[in-house]
Amino acid sequence: MKHADQVALIKQIFAWMDRKVPPMADTTDVNPVAAYTDPEQFAREREILFREYPLLVGLSCQLRKVGDFLVDDFSEVPILAVRAADGRVRAFANVCRHRGGRVARGCGRAKTFTCAYHGWSYDTQGRLVGLPEAQGFPDLERSEYGLRELPAEEKYGLVWVMPQAGKDFEIEDYLGGLGPELAEYGFENYHHYETRALRRSMNWKLVLDTFGESYHFQTLHADTVAPILHHNLSPFQAFGRNHRITFVRKTIDKLRTLPEAEWDLIVHAATVYLLFPNTVLTIQNDHVDIFRVYPAGDRVGESVMYMDFYIPEPASSEKAVLHWEKNVDLLMRTVETQDFPMGEDIQRGIASGAQEVFTYGRFEPALGHYHRAVRNAVGCDATGGVDR
Repeated sequence: MKHADQVALIKQIFAWMDRKVPPMADTTDVNPVAAYTDPEQFAREREILFREYPLLVGLSCQLRKVGDFLVDDFSEVPILAVRAADGRVRAFANVCRHRGGRVARGCGRAKTFTCAYHGWSYDTQGRLVGLPEAQGFPDLERSEYGLRELPAEEKYGLVWVMPQAGKDFEIEDYLGGLGPELAEYGFENYHHYETRALRRSMNWKLVLDTFGESYHFQTLHADTVAPILHHNLSPFQAFGRNHRITFVRKTIDKLRTLPEAEWDLIVHAATVYLLFPNTVLTIQNDHVDIFRVYPAGDRVGESVMYMDFYIPEPASSEKAVLHWEKNVDLLMRTVETQDFPMGEDIQRGIASGAQEVFTYGRFEPALGHYHRAVRNAVGCDATGGVDR
């Protein structure tokens, strides 16, 4: 975020704090609970959002050198992203062209990727380079049996992949003008610290809702983030189907005594971006954490996700490791013992049929914005029904 934009937002924050009134939309909003339970909407979400939209798979810093790779196992198409020999980030369906096994797992660096089933191997540009006992395939044209390439774009230190072969894209068409703001963070300079895979018994959108308001901080997070962040003070701005929401640290009052030229919102806030359709990217004072959330197969009330944690410098000392472990622990303690168990309670609650809609307060505009974007993208009306 540019400094001028930070200053303008900080001034608004001080005004809200002084008035003791949070930033609010003009009206309340509602969302049908069918958004989290309806099998038909869920099927359309899987078909459209996770097939026809570019998905963030990681930061450029994970693919610094030729052969650096990562996999995404949870999207509708298993994805392998790699820094190819030509210097580009390329993406492929992580599917061997012989019998469909995976050719890569996890992340790391490799010159070739080999299927564990029969040993077919591929180079960083997806070409079939290893064919054991090739005499058994006398008519096979190797150039036609490379990994299936998927469109990929690397920009602003971020890597997106379209999980559909042949569907080229320009990421700017999806960012709603957010690109220049993302460019300010220098994501390519970060270092990957850890990725965790998580599974929860809640619809995938309930996971994203966790990061959409600060109205719950004082009650649900009394012993984790409530002592650090202001309760129910979270300015919102939309960027097309994406948005930014700012959770304000209690330290922000320190800026009142400093000249505006020294104001730094990043130090005194957690800046949360929802990158449509399934990613929450949070800029913290000294690190970045990302949640990439997916439906768990065909189960409407189950979700899987990656939590990616990035730091500004490699953790090269015991002191640094202890520091980052404390940060990861606070993050995971907050979501794993508070947010996600509450989300699972909510999933059980709405399955009971006790209510038809969720009502969002005027200080929860991010939730209404996101769910309207989902409904619009998949062709559902405001009652939760699928438009014919």
